[in-house]
Amino acid sequence: LPISSADKQAGGLTDATSHGASSSFPAKPSHCSPEEFGKLLSLLTDSLTPDSPFWPHTPSAADAVVENLRLAAETLVWGERHDGSLFDLFCERQALAYFVAALLTPRTAPSVRVQLLQTLCILVQNARRDTSFYYLLSGGHMNKLLMGQPELPTEECLAYFVAFLKSLALRLDSETAPLLLSRLTSGAADSGSGNYGFPLFSQAAGFATHKEQMARTSARAACLCLLRIQHTGVQTAAVEAAKRRLVPGLADSLRAAWASAALALQKGNADALRAAFESEEDVLSHLGEL
Repeated sequence: LPISSADKQAGGLTDATSHGASSSFPAKPSHCSPEEFGKLLSLLTDSLTPDSPFWPHTPSAADAVVENLRLAAETLVWGERHDGSLFDLFCERQALAYFVAALLTPRTAPSVRVQLLQTLCILVQNARRDTSFYYLLSGGHMNKLLMGQPELPTEECLAYFVAFLKSLALRLDSETAPLLLSRLTSGAADSGSGNYGFPLFSQAAGFATHKEQMARTSARAACLCLLRIQHTGVQTAAVEAAKRRLVPGLADSLRAAWASAALALQKGNADALRAAFESEEDVLSHLGEL
């Protein structure tokens, strides 16, 4: 899928899940008993362990994992509305840790990678109980993913990863955002950047100048959302991350736009000049928002 199409699908997913997910999960799923859901989680954790004999080595095995992930997400969304013990079982089995580990494993099939990212989006958007959402943010699993640089081998993977960043940013507030700060090493802290980093902001900033417009738009929205959080420690970490990753990238994009404009003027290429000015306007608009 082109990234624009995939990101539109991710946006459609956001709309569906944020409005009760009635169109996505209309009825009670088949794995909603604790016993059945426990079996499903066992299958998933076995399949997502790299050294396990159940690791999906074939396309058909990967398809089975994708389907099980879909069923797990469906069950958890239903459980958040009707039976909180299902999410408690998800926590007890530490399934989130397996999801993150699989995303950070280069051997994970692209189809499984996409479904894992989609599942994380669904969980973030549909964690209605405070205990559920706090669990997703605690334990360091999200920061492990955000700091681990997961591979994004396809445009669809990229689209869902950026959608995940935006979904997570939109859910955070002054109480939950501090859970995603990470303590810096002594050397980094001594450099004047404060005591904490903000991996979510750093990841989003890395896509703020991406060549694909949909990725840029989602990443920039995430950055702006995080900068608005009214928490001193979070704002300090976000501003420092913006200085390190976001602003230099925007400056490079401006220089590239001006160089392209100069070259277009030399060659008398009106189309190229127009494109360069559009790129300049795109960057200046985001700088104005910042």
